[in-house]
Amino acid sequence: MPRDIRDNVDALRKLLRPEVTSLNSYRLARYSGLTKLDQNENGFGPPEPVRRALMDASDKSCFHRYPDLEAAELREALGRLFDWPSEGILVGNGSNELLLTLAMATLEKGRTAIAPSPSFSTYAYVTRLLGSDLVEIPADENLVHRSEPFAVAIEKNRPALVFLCTPNNPTGSAMSPSEVRAVAESCQSLLVVDEAYYEFSGWSALELLPSYPHLVVLRTFSKAAGLAGLRIGYLMAHPELAQEIRKAQLPYGVNQFSRVGALVACEHYDSIRARARVIVEERDRLCSLLQSFSRIQPYPSQTNFILFECELGAQPVFDGLLSRGVLVRNLSSHAHLSRCLRVTVGRREENDQFINALGATLEGLS
Repeated sequence: MPRDIRDNVDALRKLLRPEVTSLNSYRLARYSGLTKLDQNENGFGPPEPVRRALMDASDKSCFHRYPDLEAAELREALGRLFDWPSEGILVGNGSNELLLTLAMATLEKGRTAIAPSPSFSTYAYVTRLLGSDLVEIPADENLVHRSEPFAVAIEKNRPALVFLCTPNNPTGSAMSPSEVRAVAESCQSLLVVDEAYYEFSGWSALELLPSYPHLVVLRTFSKAAGLAGLRIGYLMAHPELAQEIRKAQLPYGVNQFSRVGALVACEHYDSIRARARVIVEERDRLCSLLQSFSRIQPYPSQTNFILFECELGAQPVFDGLLSRGVLVRNLSSHAHLSRCLRVTVGRREENDQFINALGATLEGLS
């Protein structure tokens, strides 16, 4: 390559699509030695049988062979667990990969996607990456998304793809079953309901799937199952639709090690549900503790995290927590969350450390 090209960043950018160069890449600041409550992970980790199975797999699996192309054993296990045909299930390298697959199957220049805001940033990312227009639906004053604004936007824009996130990240709120059904009724395009946190909320759009053939339910093993490091997610859709979507997915996206972890997690899902109930109890306790601070407003949550507003500003409180060894997520860059932080519900001792650090921070800022 000529030196003038190597030395000219603008010239190099012209080698790429403008949809790529106009994006901001996903980045997180790196910290170490802290109580980590910033990424909605399950601080308990996976159930012990899953840990043992992964250790066994590291000794016994044939890592020099490609895994089963169809991921049949895992899809069949998911089908039994959730009473859905395995032909209507796809697995992917985290739900992020499946979101990109869904976008590639539906979006292009001249098409539109609709997504909630504030919400999971990947919806906007994959939409803009493919050159499509994005219409964002704001939450109400309580940071809850309602069906009517979606219905109005769907009627006006005739989107190719609609995203719902319930329970929603980063607000923690969930749409009611009737609200989700109303969006499904109003839309003729592909409707994706992202349920990354459904184990903490008690309701799933899966019950709507038989009645709405354009619906896709998206889930992950990263949250309640405690397998974020293995990067594995799955979707459920009508079998005919799932097989068409699969054409947009690259083969062998999920490695053998991750498949083993997910398969054993399916076999021990009662333990995962029990651990989710413990997290919900801890979430409610943590929310009550946050309410005891006069300058903190926590929002109701149906997830494994709590969004809270800081009267003294998000950045000073974030810095104070960081200086006391606790890492939370600073969301103040979002226009609607300018004074907000988000804390993952961790183990009891982690939550107590956070509360103590928050109390000391607020006292120091007063």
